[in-house]
Amino acid sequence: MTIANILRGKGSQVVSVGPQDDAAAVARTLAQHRIGAVLVRDAQGGVLGILSERDIVRALAGQPEESAGCRPTSS
Repeated sequence: MTIANILRGKGSQVVSVGPQDDAAAVARTLAQHRIGAVLVRDAQGGVLGILSERDIVRALAGQPEESAGCRPTSS
């Protein structure tokens, strides 16, 4: 199995967010697209980095006052 084979199965859409987006908006984007990470791009389209589900969870764990209002929803 090669990376090319994996990418063929995933499609070619690249999802990105901006550095001004908040964690909740990015989490919704990840859920909507059923993906685990997004590119973070500046206004000119340059890649600033990659943000993953894990990054969001760790940030919330490090700031319990920010996540105090987060409640799981039933699906």
